[in-house]
Amino acid sequence: MPTELPDDLSAVGLPAGVAVPPVRRPLDEALPGTEGVEVQVVGYGTLATQLSASLPAGWSVRAVESATWSSTPGFTLLWRPSRSAVAGALQRRPLGEVVVLLDRRDPGEAVVAAFDAGAAACIHQPAAALVVGYLLRLDANRTRS
Repeated sequence: MPTELPDDLSAVGLPAGVAVPPVRRPLDEALPGTEGVEVQVVGYGTLATQLSASLPAGWSVRAVESATWSSTPGFTLLWRPSRSAVAGALQRRPLGEVVVLLDRRDPGEAVVAAFDAGAAACIHQPAAALVVGYLLRLDANRTRS
């Protein structure tokens, strides 16, 4: 059954009453070929728990105290890291990518420092749903190249 959009969206140019079909496919079906992706979450244990419940079934998520060595592709998520922590995580996971998670109050310089150190993405105020979206997109980009 289509879901009706709220009336207030018509203010941005959508006609009132436009219906959007709901997306109900499990992530596993929507994204074939993403089995075996490992995610390390450093310094943000509650996010690791939330990601475990939200990512495709073939993915593994671990909360760790510091980035650990891995020869597999995957992701290391770092909560408010220094430049050297980003560089160290990249050395410990040469086939993976680092995603930096920042508090909403962190200055813009923290974003620049994260990218300068080699982060693949930088997320302010990292809600689990937003992080899942970034990880799925980064994985899709990685598997296509």
